[in-house]
Amino acid sequence: MRGDPLQLRSEQEVMATWHVAGPPQVSILCSTYNHIAFLRDAIAGFMGQLTSFPFEVILKDDASTDGTTHLVREFAELYPRIIRIHCNKTNEYNLGKRSRRFLEMARGRYLATCEGDDYWIHPLKLQYQWELLDAHLELIFCGGITLCGEDGATIATVMQPMDTAAYYSPKELIADNFLHNSTFFCRSWAWQWLFENFHASVPNGDRVKKIILATLGGAGFIYEPLSFYRIHSAGVWSVLRPQVWFEKQAITDRHIDRFTRGRYRRHFLAHLRQNYWGTLYVLHCQDRRAAMTAVPSMLIAARQPLLLFDTVRFYTAGFRQMLRTLQARLMVRLKTLLRSCLSRFDRHT
Repeated sequence: MRGDPLQLRSEQEVMATWHVAGPPQVSILCSTYNHIAFLRDAIAGFMGQLTSFPFEVILKDDASTDGTTHLVREFAELYPRIIRIHCNKTNEYNLGKRSRRFLEMARGRYLATCEGDDYWIHPLKLQYQWELLDAHLELIFCGGITLCGEDGATIATVMQPMDTAAYYSPKELIADNFLHNSTFFCRSWAWQWLFENFHASVPNGDRVKKIILATLGGAGFIYEPLSFYRIHSAGVWSVLRPQVWFEKQAITDRHIDRFTRGRYRRHFLAHLRQNYWGTLYVLHCQDRRAAMTAVPSMLIAARQPLLLFDTVRFYTAGFRQMLRTLQARLMVRLKTLLRSCLSRFDRHT
């Protein structure tokens, strides 16, 4: 299995298969920031789509400093009937702003997302997703399998559900992060509703989007590789330390729980405790002393008293394991010493 980018086609080639008349059916929302080394693959993924309907690409550059802004303008000139752009003068992400610009510019019935450092690998991605939501009015959004790695030839992991259900509810989306933003495809009215009703500032807006929108209906899934999530040193989430990642997700989940009025609190708590235990384990393997100093900060971010109990359980289990390891090592040394003594005794006798 490979995740090679699609071929970059001309505007005339892209539009040649459009048989549905009228305005764009799908608006592709692509946010970029210092993605000059990656953006061409993302654009190739968009222009490699074989669709029976018209679509548009909205590129938003968040005040890049590496020349990405210039590249965005070049692509807009190359695809004047498909690509529209908006270039920020200041970085909105660092300011914690929630921009309405995408929603104001989008004209499609459906919205698809992909960051400028990720890309699509299936030429029928949009067609599959458009047909799925058109045929199933109960579904609010859908996604597909995402390959993850440092480049297209090296697959580090695959993001997909453990089962093959027809649709997923908020409960499954809380427990497992199997639907990546690069395959997200939803009804535009639902995204508009979310923007106008959810006002909290959270670290992980993608998780908010998936879980809360799933409360309006179901989430569909296409069991084919549709996108490639590129892991690199400049990635916003892929480079976060385990402690910071846990704290950001705990804060996000707390706001989602408040917005949904505790309907899924039991599921949020189960996921929080599982994540906490896993984060402690990773930190402990990296640096035991640093792991212990990270505990107070994580407990404050989580605001969940049960994690105190989990902390005691974790270190009690660790202490027992350490005693078992020491006991095993001591037994090995005693056996070695005993053999040495018996060997000397045999020589003397």
